[in-house]
Amino acid sequence: MISIILPTYNEADNIKLIVPQISKLFTDKDIKGEIIVVDDNSPDGTADLARALSQKYPVRVYVRKNERGLATAVMKGFELARGEICLIMDADLSHPVDKIPEMINPIVQGNCDATVGSRYIAGGGCKNWSFIRRIVSKGSGILALGLTNLSDPTSGFMAIKKSLLEGIKLDPIGWKIVLEVIVKTNSRFKEIPIVFGDRQFGKSKLDLRVQKEYLGHLWKLYLYKYPTIKAFLILLITTAVFRLLYIRWVELAPDEAYYYTWSRNLQWGYYDHPPMVGFLIRVFTTIGGQGEFGVRWGWVIMGALLTILLYRLGTKMFSSERAGFYAALLMNISLLGSTGAVIVTPDGPQGLFWVLAISSVYKAFRGESDLWWYFTGIWFGLGLLSKYTMILLAPCLFLFLLSSPEGRKWLNRKEPYLAFFLGLLIFSPVIFWNAQNEWISFRMQISHGLEVKNAARLKYFWEYWGGQAAVVTPLLFLALIWAMVKSAVAGFRRQKYNLLLLFWTSTPILLFFAGTSFRTKVEANWPALAYFPALVAMAGIAGEEWAGWKKGRKGFSWAVALSVLLITLVAHLQPIYPLVPIPPKRDPTSRLYGWRILGERIKEVARSMEPGKEIFLLSPRYHMVGEGMFYTQAKFPVYQWDAPQRINNLSWVNAPPVGSQAIFFTEDGNELPHGLAPLFDSCEKLEPLVIRRNSSPVRTHPIWKCSGFKGLK
Repeated sequence: MISIILPTYNEADNIKLIVPQISKLFTDKDIKGEIIVVDDNSPDGTADLARALSQKYPVRVYVRKNERGLATAVMKGFELARGEICLIMDADLSHPVDKIPEMINPIVQGNCDATVGSRYIAGGGCKNWSFIRRIVSKGSGILALGLTNLSDPTSGFMAIKKSLLEGIKLDPIGWKIVLEVIVKTNSRFKEIPIVFGDRQFGKSKLDLRVQKEYLGHLWKLYLYKYPTIKAFLILLITTAVFRLLYIRWVELAPDEAYYYTWSRNLQWGYYDHPPMVGFLIRVFTTIGGQGEFGVRWGWVIMGALLTILLYRLGTKMFSSERAGFYAALLMNISLLGSTGAVIVTPDGPQGLFWVLAISSVYKAFRGESDLWWYFTGIWFGLGLLSKYTMILLAPCLFLFLLSSPEGRKWLNRKEPYLAFFLGLLIFSPVIFWNAQNEWISFRMQISHGLEVKNAARLKYFWEYWGGQAAVVTPLLFLALIWAMVKSAVAGFRRQKYNLLLLFWTSTPILLFFAGTSFRTKVEANWPALAYFPALVAMAGIAGEEWAGWKKGRKGFSWAVALSVLLITLVAHLQPIYPLVPIPPKRDPTSRLYGWRILGERIKEVARSMEPGKEIFLLSPRYHMVGEGMFYTQAKFPVYQWDAPQRINNLSWVNAPPVGSQAIFFTEDGNELPHGLAPLFDSCEKLEPLVIRRNSSPVRTHPIWKCSGFKGLK
């Protein structure tokens, strides 16, 4: 038996049309069915008319006098239904009556548990809808993407086995009962194409209040399906707000100021890195202003995006929200992850594109769509535009595909190779720029990272591992090494491609730079890419094994989290309010202090110089050039002395007008560089600027003012 549930309010004109149509369909198709009208005490007499129709048609009427709302009316209909299958439809004839057999037959035949009418699959559509109404409808469906993969979860036309509703607590808000049932019954659904018509009579109940109720309903369903999402959103919002405030309080680090100079002189490559960081700073300062906030706020956004990605990746890979949440949490409380979301470096965008690439490969590997390989290529190319070490993604993914039978099948297909070449195509402007500039950036990176240094071998090797433990924090570093080993063992033994993917995109990076440390000194941030997939692996494996762990292992896990949080909090407070009693001159956070004072001193010197003549700034260190430019608000041209590879180098093609005045400033040192004084009529040494922190000297900035620039030949 089929129970057709019609929730009504002021539908008198429509009920007298739809009831005969459904009854005729029952007769024509030999369907044993009933029609249940649940009316919310309509003032237009809908209930009375329905009762009159019950004399001729299989109609039962229930009137609710103290409650209103389509969703709860449908729930009452479920309760009253005598049929094995319940079908919900609107009483205003917007849902096509002739589609009822097509809605119930797949359930009767056992092909699915429920059917949903869809306007957005082949054969479906909407009659006479305005553009705005289509946008609202489609947008409502998009908001529910995290709850279901149905194309039209808000159509309101659904058939379902009544037995599936037993024991399910339905608690909808407003009108979208179908979405509630979809989420809470976890049924096998099939979509049926329908053409949604306009109501025959009466006024639509879709208004702002209904939309507000729908958003509230979505929120409840997301919390139901993802119990940790509330904690995740608190984490996401809290960290983002804190960082947006924090970046205003802390002065730019020397490297940040250096990258700021790139944003004032955009090109497809620089001596040190590809151009992404310069492009991004240009965009973000255009939107957010020329202060510290403008330079850094984009990295806060990237940190938030990375948080979302790690949450989604952990949730999908381990079918556990808890795994996703803990991966996101650890990234945000770790020293490496948290500072990377406030300090501007090329590692920020590169890390984001690295995780995006891993996520895309995972989706392609699990069969979602071959197109995900091309997204992988896009992320690969954008990562290369951020930092050259993104090239390591290619061998990592090759080894991943090689390590499993399923992966080796992909090696015989075109998609991975096209993705690789798509990435190179995106990166090609940097290749052309290097070709036009004597391969300056490539040569610098090769010599910087691969050239054998005399003091290398075991010294740098042990420094490398010590540096990693320090920057990641010691206990977390040990836990991540454990996760990498566990990923390898479990991945190879059980051929779990999620663990293999995380292993191959983390461990080889760490080992590659360990090998590099035998030849040269490795900077602590170089292997940062390894830790994002390792965090996901650690969160997932720990979540799966947690119930079987003894107190000692669980205690160590809590010690990891608490130690990481404490170290990260102290590291963030140290630049503002030093908690750790380190001598200021040796405190690394002192590099974030004193540059505003230097900028004010330079502007003070400039005011004392001859008016009417151009003033430029000159320094022998690239980071001083950046700090000087940024903290004088780029009021003066800034040049670097004797640095032919860098964009601000003072040269015959990049020099101020003859007769200009200069302010030369540096860090430590008491003499002008050789060859500089003859370029001016005179140079006067001024009182050095001593930067003090808590009354202790941090560094000294000698300053000269020079007049009568003679030009360069």
